Amino acid sequence: MLIAWLLAVVILPTSMTPAPRQIGAFHFDAQGKSEVWINLEPEALQPGPRPAKLNITASFPGKRIEHAPTVVELRVESIGSAYPNQVRQPMFRVTFDNGVDLDLADQAHAFQFIASCVDCSFDTVIARVPFPMLRDLTSPGAVIHALGFSLRLQPADVVALKKYVDTLAQGVAIR
Repeated sequence: MLIAWLLAVVILPTSMTPAPRQIGAFHFDAQGKSEVWINLEPEALQPGPRPAKLNITASFPGKRIEHAPTVVELRVESIGSAYPNQVRQPMFRVTFDNGVDLDLADQAHAFQFIASCVDCSFDTVIARVPFPMLRDLTSPGAVIHALGFSLRLQPADVVALKKYVDTLAQGVAIR
């Protein structure tokens, strides 16, 4: 019986600097919590360079969670060298392929508009969303509107996000 319980979750090795589209995992001993994340590289709907990166992070106490997390944090960070003269806006919304618009820039999603470094302008938006919403982000028509840009996940991002969601849905343990 104990063996079946141990195999019920996905064992993730510690990985502090995963490549884009790979799952990262780390346990912070001093804080007694773990994080599991993925970094994606959405493409802009307008022609030009990629304006932002998307990070999705699940946090939980201890080194193990037996089920999917309740919420995850979505973070869109501007790439400073892309469109350096465009002022970043405190906006974060997702339009799904069925036409539904979800505004993440409100108190219900613990929205934040911050600077990614001490001497930077505000260039990052963060929102906490229910874990099930991640599956909706994998639909081919979903568009992320953040910081004044419109972004769509690339096919490789969608595959990686589905793997991330499936992994977390099973529960995870950090090794």
